[in-house]
Amino acid sequence: MKSIQYISVIVFLIISTGIYAQSGKTAAADKAFRNHKYHKAIDTYKKIESKLKNEEDQNYVIFQLAECYRLINDTRRAESQYKRAIRVEYQKIDSLILLHYANVLKENEKYEEALEQYQAYQQYNPTDRRAEAGIRSCATALEWVASPTNHQIHLLKTINSRGSDFAPSYMGESYATLAFTSTRALATGKQKDDWTAQEFSDLFISRVDRKGKWSTPVLLDNKEEETHNYDVINTIANEGTPFFTKNFTKIYFTRCPNFKKEVSGCQIYTSTRVTNTWSKPKQLDFTGDTMNVYGHPALTNDELTIIFSAERKGGQGGRDLWMATRTSADGSFGNIINLGPEVNTPGDEVFPFLRNDTALYFSSDGHIGMGGLDIMKANKEGKSWTNVRNLKYPVNSSKDDFSMIFHPEKEKGFFASNRKGSRNDDIYSFYYPVIELFLNGTVKDKQNDTLIRDIKVKLTGMNGISSAVLTNKEGKYEFGKNKIAIEQEYLLTLSNNDYFTLKDTISTIGLASSKDFINDYELEPIPETPIVLPDILYDLGKWDLKPQYQDSLNGLIKTLEDNETLIIELGAHTDSRDTEESNDILSQRRARSVVDYLIIRGIDPERLVAKGYGERQARKLDKNIYRAGYDFLKEMVLDENFIGALPSNEVKEAAHALNRRTEFRVIGRDFVPKNKPRTTLNRDLYNSNNRIMPFEFHADSGYVQADSYLNGVKVLFTLKEESKPLIGLRQALRLYNKGLIERKDFIGNPEEVLAEGTIQNHAIFILKELSIANKVIKNVEIEVDNRLDFNFVIGTSTLFRFGVFTIDNESKELIFK
Repeated sequence: MKSIQYISVIVFLIISTGIYAQSGKTAAADKAFRNHKYHKAIDTYKKIESKLKNEEDQNYVIFQLAECYRLINDTRRAESQYKRAIRVEYQKIDSLILLHYANVLKENEKYEEALEQYQAYQQYNPTDRRAEAGIRSCATALEWVASPTNHQIHLLKTINSRGSDFAPSYMGESYATLAFTSTRALATGKQKDDWTAQEFSDLFISRVDRKGKWSTPVLLDNKEEETHNYDVINTIANEGTPFFTKNFTKIYFTRCPNFKKEVSGCQIYTSTRVTNTWSKPKQLDFTGDTMNVYGHPALTNDELTIIFSAERKGGQGGRDLWMATRTSADGSFGNIINLGPEVNTPGDEVFPFLRNDTALYFSSDGHIGMGGLDIMKANKEGKSWTNVRNLKYPVNSSKDDFSMIFHPEKEKGFFASNRKGSRNDDIYSFYYPVIELFLNGTVKDKQNDTLIRDIKVKLTGMNGISSAVLTNKEGKYEFGKNKIAIEQEYLLTLSNNDYFTLKDTISTIGLASSKDFINDYELEPIPETPIVLPDILYDLGKWDLKPQYQDSLNGLIKTLEDNETLIIELGAHTDSRDTEESNDILSQRRARSVVDYLIIRGIDPERLVAKGYGERQARKLDKNIYRAGYDFLKEMVLDENFIGALPSNEVKEAAHALNRRTEFRVIGRDFVPKNKPRTTLNRDLYNSNNRIMPFEFHADSGYVQADSYLNGVKVLFTLKEESKPLIGLRQALRLYNKGLIERKDFIGNPEEVLAEGTIQNHAIFILKELSIANKVIKNVEIEVDNRLDFNFVIGTSTLFRFGVFTIDNESKELIFK
């Protein structure tokens, strides 16, 4: 990508004094190389290559030719020369050659060969994160091509030229005018840039008409006679990367001056529109003297913060993104701050763009990518930029993709790329098709299959936004396209005073096209008669609720949590084989033990009434039940006369067991929910439901950590918001050695993945079951990460598969709604 070469690095002029003179046969070529005159250096190195007798000098020239071709972005020739240099083991002199070779192989879409070189470089430099990023990118690039995003990309043929065209920017309130950087023949500077062998760059504009046709680009501002005095925007120097303020009355841009017999850097300038002309550009104070290298300005809407690219001390390496702030739009910027290691890498981060001041788009060759520069996105959290992610294919390619901008109100914009199909750095348009989502369905009575009207259907997103509708007389409900957004998890709640509340979850995460969700539901009416709970058995004459039967109450707990206004009576019944007085006491205590357990589980005690009925209410069956070889039919009443007439003692015992029961019935529907009190009673019992599960903060990172079960084995998981499921090598081997994951579970060739008694880094296997918060999901794809600092890591997208949740930092609880 030639654009970055003359916009964000020093442009050296030809200086006749010979300050870089060096003895030896390579001196002239080396001088051209140091002065970034790579085309001249290539010609000179090639002329002397065959004349060199010393093997060390010959190898040096091979390496220098590879570097020259890489720096002019001729990756095909660079690959050939790097291959020659590695054949003579030049990596023993400078191991960085392996990284450069891997990068050009990746740009040439030779991912398997690139992977070998990244791994070789990692052996020399195990702490350099660029090696690990390169290794991971070789696999992810192929995945992204196989599963492209829904972005639609189009080359702007009428705007682009044979030169480099890049760094577009909207210019004008109608957003019908585009300003951009170009090295086309019409540029005012007539000299050739020694690095790029192209014209010096200028700012051009083009306008699109109502039919979508772009006009022939013209220079942004100036008259021919003014191009040498630097009082205008376009001069004989390099100008590029325009940024316009929100009202389009001020421009910020990069200029790399072309002063005679001086070494020049690049600085950021600003100019104000006055009627139909632009004022004399002023250099921003913080960019310092002409030796400094600053460029690619992007400002917040209030013009109080600027983000730009520069190579400065205190950075992460290469060109980093930096920021500075000021107190007024006309004031001077203060201290310069690096955006930090989450954004910046040892590679280059360039071409920032701010969208609504909350999203930062930029290009990087240091993050995991497809090759060359890839376009990234980061989100603002507080004062920091975090959650950096690649925009993937087709926005990104194996070549350079950069300088993305967005229309302020629509999912469309422009960026530049030198991908296949481009003549040079060319401008492309993009748009993301509007995804329209609908949700509709019907609601029926589960008992009589009739459609129900006036059911409240509430839709609540994980972003906190909710909306509600009532079913009509035909039992139908509908949420239109403006109510449902992409990349969201929704909780759907159906409620009515005559029915038990029903809850469901709907996910739009990962949807790439429009969808009509059709969800029909059946609601259970609230009966007037008691509802028998699943079997809760007690020891003879005892009333303690045994742990193995506590799970029988989970359904009731969920019902009470979903129906927060209900008040219920818990009724316990005994059989008739004791005195009435003893059975009354025993049943009351048993009812009380159930109520106490529900209170421990967080149910408000004011919603619960314990009632012991002893033997006084024989059970009337509401369904057929088969026990002890006997059919107990619906409507049978299990009183003493009925039981006495049964054919055997075994059948009689079964009837007595059916009489021993715990029931609940709704006795009120007007409870006003209030904050649940925290209790310290039996903490383990309190959390046995696992819909409210405790967590701890990791001491060093502050990440949330809680229990999970991988194929039944308890493993502590760590929650990282954007992470895919990752597992450490030791933990993966533990599962494998116990037979909980098998060879057939791994994706790819098991002989390679499981070679030499270990598991290959970045191997992927399918976990049959992952359990969190008492819910199980199946067939989870997990990647082995040999450098992972934790046993098991998941992101929020995975955790949402277990239900919509909130994190209560005060009580350290994950609450699944």
